[in-house]
Amino acid sequence: MPILILIAALAWAARAAQAAAPPPQPDRQGSVVPLPCLDCHSDKINQAEFAAGAHAVLECGGCHDVTRFPHEPRPAKPRCVTCHESQVKQYSISVHGRSRLNGHRGAASCRDCHGNVHSLKKASDPASLVSKANLPQTCGNCHSNPEIVGKFNIPIARPLEAYQRSVHARAIRRGAVTTPACSDCHGSHELFPAADLRSKVHRARVPSTCGVCHGEIAAVYRQSVHGRAAARGVSGVPVCTDCHGEHAIRSHTDPSAATYATRVSAD
Repeated sequence: MPILILIAALAWAARAAQAAAPPPQPDRQGSVVPLPCLDCHSDKINQAEFAAGAHAVLECGGCHDVTRFPHEPRPAKPRCVTCHESQVKQYSISVHGRSRLNGHRGAASCRDCHGNVHSLKKASDPASLVSKANLPQTCGNCHSNPEIVGKFNIPIARPLEAYQRSVHARAIRRGAVTTPACSDCHGSHELFPAADLRSKVHRARVPSTCGVCHGEIAAVYRQSVHGRAAARGVSGVPVCTDCHGEHAIRSHTDPSAATYATRVSAD
């Protein structure tokens, strides 16, 4: 009898422990993967940053193909396309993606723009590298780097410095959330060179790109002699950037602006 009582007590204790333990989290395929990863990788992963990041909802096994411990020395590198298929498809045909496909490892990758996968934030998070306020500096890390500008023959050498002086950048610094940053004009994953007709800043598409924010002015432009000529495909006809500039756009009330009243005729 004492043996039976002992067995029953042990079984009850096991059930109680199982009920008290948090349920294991399934990975994105639905299988449950036990992950004591931090026992070995605590020097590479900041738990607080990971918990506050966009990927906190995933177990490590959601990205890393690891099902047993100890695992093989180097599991396959995770691929963003597994979850972000449409974005990776856009990136693959962009100027950045095609550059990397052609062997130019210095071209921007997912990590260069979004940050470390273990701590990256959603774009809506003010701390994200691609938030409205931080995006210019993120793009500027490459586009204001003389070595990268020279290596890839980027025609505009210091766009960040020019943009920071603009009416757009000043509005963002004041907290505006609808004012354009880099991706609003150039695109994000589907970026193309300005000479490519698919680019949002190709001359033929500049009026429609600016018109996303400046709809009323774009409508007036389309009815003007310039707008009608542009619609007919006349080359060299002025578009928005010819009069207002590109990155360093200033308000028409700024005396240094090319569109300031006393400078319009001179410029």
